[in-house]
Amino acid sequence: MYKNTATQSGFTLIELLIAMTILGILMTLAIPVYFDHQAKGQLSEAVTLGGAHRVNIEDYILNNGVFPPDSETQSLVPWSEEVDGEIINRYPSIGTVKLVPESSRPKAGSIDIQIADSNQVSSQIRGGLVQFRRTESGSWYCLSDIDADFLPKGCRTTQ
Repeated sequence: MYKNTATQSGFTLIELLIAMTILGILMTLAIPVYFDHQAKGQLSEAVTLGGAHRVNIEDYILNNGVFPPDSETQSLVPWSEEVDGEIINRYPSIGTVKLVPESSRPKAGSIDIQIADSNQVSSQIRGGLVQFRRTESGSWYCLSDIDADFLPKGCRTTQ
């Protein structure tokens, strides 16, 4: 009696199509998450680098009694013309930093971080503004017109 000794090896066309469909669905779900993660990373870098200079501003206020004028931006925030991602070696130019004193309250003002409106920045945060505002009493809080989902946790709370 003849026995069939041939065994099936490899995948059938149906099995390959099912695997490709599953991979396609997974990629469809993963791509938006990747872009959100990229936006969070870029914004986190800008907020971290800009917010770190609150110490310099506090020192300036202690020595001079007033919030620094915009003309002091370059000395207090040396990289203010461009928040350059090469500091962390990760992203291109993210935006600019500017010091904005309040005229009615001498010790109050803000660090404005204007996110660049360029294709090098994630579209979810492009052109946005993040502000670290200092009150006359010396407390700081964060404001932004960018969706809170992209902001670092330390910047999600407002006054």
